[in-house]
Amino acid sequence: MTLSAGTALVPGTIPVEVAPYALVRLSVLPYPRRGPAARQYGRLFAAAVACERDLIALAEPLSADLYASRPDHSEDFHRTVVLPLRRDVHNRRDPTAAVRRALGDLPVRMPLLDAWLRTVDERLRLRAALAAAAGPALTDDRAATAVICADEWVRRAAALSSPTLLSGLERAAAHGGTADARGRKAEPKILRYALRATTKTSPWSWFTPVGWGRWQPGGAGPHRLEPTAISLPNHAMVTSLLRGLLAMPQHRRGTAYRSAPALRAGAGQVEFQRDEPAGEVLYSMYAQHQVRLPHTPALDVVLAELRRAGPAGRTAEQLAAALAVRLPAGAPDTAALRYVERLADERLLLPIPPIDPQTPDPLPALAGWLAGHGDAELAGTLRRVGADTRRFSGLSAAERPPVLRRLTAEWQWAFAAIGQPMPSVPVVREDVVLPGVSSLGRRAGADCRADLSRVAPLAELFDNAVVTRALLRRRLLDRAGPGGRCRLPELMTDAAQLWSAAAAITPDGTVLDGTDTIPADVAELAALRRQITAAAHACPQRGDELELTGDLIDEAAAALPDWLMRRPASYSWFVQPFRDGARTGWCVNTVGDGWGRYTSRFLGMLGPEPPASVAAQLAAVFRGGRLAQFRPLSGFNPNLHPLLTGDEIGEDPAWATLALDDLEVVHDPRDDVVRLRIAATGEQLDVLYLGFLMQPILPDRVAPLTLDLGGASAQLSHLAPARPASVAGFATEWSRRLRYRSLVLSRACWTLPPPAVAALVADLRAGGDVPYAAAARWAAGLGLPESVFVSGRPFAFADPEAVRAYLTDPKPQFVDLGSALHLRCLARLLSGHSGLVRLTEALPVPGEGPLGRHATELIVETYRQKGAHR
Repeated sequence: MTLSAGTALVPGTIPVEVAPYALVRLSVLPYPRRGPAARQYGRLFAAAVACERDLIALAEPLSADLYASRPDHSEDFHRTVVLPLRRDVHNRRDPTAAVRRALGDLPVRMPLLDAWLRTVDERLRLRAALAAAAGPALTDDRAATAVICADEWVRRAAALSSPTLLSGLERAAAHGGTADARGRKAEPKILRYALRATTKTSPWSWFTPVGWGRWQPGGAGPHRLEPTAISLPNHAMVTSLLRGLLAMPQHRRGTAYRSAPALRAGAGQVEFQRDEPAGEVLYSMYAQHQVRLPHTPALDVVLAELRRAGPAGRTAEQLAAALAVRLPAGAPDTAALRYVERLADERLLLPIPPIDPQTPDPLPALAGWLAGHGDAELAGTLRRVGADTRRFSGLSAAERPPVLRRLTAEWQWAFAAIGQPMPSVPVVREDVVLPGVSSLGRRAGADCRADLSRVAPLAELFDNAVVTRALLRRRLLDRAGPGGRCRLPELMTDAAQLWSAAAAITPDGTVLDGTDTIPADVAELAALRRQITAAAHACPQRGDELELTGDLIDEAAAALPDWLMRRPASYSWFVQPFRDGARTGWCVNTVGDGWGRYTSRFLGMLGPEPPASVAAQLAAVFRGGRLAQFRPLSGFNPNLHPLLTGDEIGEDPAWATLALDDLEVVHDPRDDVVRLRIAATGEQLDVLYLGFLMQPILPDRVAPLTLDLGGASAQLSHLAPARPASVAGFATEWSRRLRYRSLVLSRACWTLPPPAVAALVADLRAGGDVPYAAAARWAAGLGLPESVFVSGRPFAFADPEAVRAYLTDPKPQFVDLGSALHLRCLARLLSGHSGLVRLTEALPVPGEGPLGRHATELIVETYRQKGAHR
């Protein structure tokens, strides 16, 4: 393959550095070992699947032989025996007793038929054996699940999630290997949480401890020190309460104000943006509105006073006093204050929060502020809530429910006291960390770093944030011309069009809206994506794997457009170590923003080394430049993270060194890129947003901040072509495993459309309590491995249906098809999905990783310096 004439194929054509550290995420418990009855059941199921596969392999040639045998026997024999037999062969059905009796010497004359009949008989034997083994296997599986349910750490996490869940776990633990009618009904939910604790690594309370590791020769891997829990109030609750407090007249007095965002005074009117509260889920939601008010001399006085005040702001009384001296004689004494209060009601004036939004535990400071405003009773309530919340992390599972009930009651009282509804969110957020630093060596995949460095440019090629930034550049050039500049909110008018245009460029280079509607640089990138995708599809195949070649990787890197390289780049690679023969490989789960983003929420909990390490890494990349952070919280605890740079950008200048209104977007004609800079000085900034609320959730006006270096969402799975397949009469898709040397870039995946899912669920439900026969037929028809993860349609912000499915459908869940308990719960799991279902090979299989039986995921960061050209 040749992408650019004269390109030298030199390994590592773009120098990429792997950070010397990695975030380590572990399942809180190891995956349990199978009991003897469960192991025997698994062996029987594997044999049953093998029989089904043999029957599939025999179907076509045997059908052809049967068809060709017509001249060898009578028409009546062909009609009454051969034709029914051909239908049975095609449908993998057992022939009737009458057909078998009438076969005569046909199996002797047709060796394939003899093999098929022996396979059918073996399947019957295995089904009988599976029926007999199901009960003891269920007992083994339930006993293993009961041990998980009895674990104190798992019960602590369950108590935080729901008292009902904790009760269900306790019931399952008490019953051990047996289950009554109530327990059997709850079994799918109990199994889901048992698997959550043993197969998944997404942080949530005690389900997933998080630690810090450094790459060191001979490192032993993640340590097993005692985890430490940190409990904090839910900031969605604090944000909602504070918003209600600052709307009350008694708390407005003495509170300083700032101006609304995106404020612009024009002839006859003033425009600004108002963020209307729209409820709380895991974060505080807002709806953005453009507001216009009359531009009056009185308003000019207020705005001038705010400009003079700077970050400190002005109270309503101070603004009214400055305005009153300019009112005409005879004006009422209260007229100035009433005018200022109307501006506050319109939210042109916004109260400055009395506490730093990034304070992890804000309740003591908020209580102190309330006490200073004379509200001692509410202050006392918040102090009790804060103390109970801090103590919560040390409570046992049994102690947690009453404390949660007390905390909920205290919060309910607090909201009732200010006349506001309480948000329906958990009152406590908890994270669990592993103290100290793990030593990560070859068993953890240290040798994979060279391959990751070499393949990293593919992330840039297939990152849609690159497309969005290119479209943002085109938007600025169209608005202001080369070297032009623009205020951030003005550039982001009609932001929905920008998101839509970016989503129209798919990872494989397809342009959904037509090439005539996109800029030349984006069209160039889309064409390169198509070339690389086509070349990848033509790479060598080894069984069920497609192997990307080094030449492809290097030529793709060499062909990356120069404009893409003019800013530095960083990516986080979520990898799971797996046994790759005698060595350790990495299986890539996902690729997202680097820059320390996925370490950020834990840096303040892990001790002094991690934040210092990330800060040093960032300083090395941005040496000589001015680096700033943007840290919006929106009531979302994972957006709490320490300041790693000298500057912070914020909409509230009281809590930031640089205000949003201090900045502008500018086209840098030297590098032909869009940059952020301080309007007053012209100094350029590199801006990091290390939070987890994606841009469509945040106000459109801040998009240039979140996209300056971030917003990455790189996809590589399309490089393995999706092949159509027909299973049980339904069209499905199958993608091979995609590999580059020690890296599995995407797992083998099977996609079932809704009709196929419905048919599979119906077959499972018709198959009895443990539907081994139906599961074996579908597993063989699809070519599934024994261990898979079941998930729904991929998440995509531009697709409302995908967003809805992400919020409502079951999260990915491990399924061991050789487990009687997993098969018993499979129909319920599948039926919970509202659309298509994806079955992805489990790699590594839970309990079989090189670092032990705990599920282990590493977040490894790659960095490329600005202008690191070939």
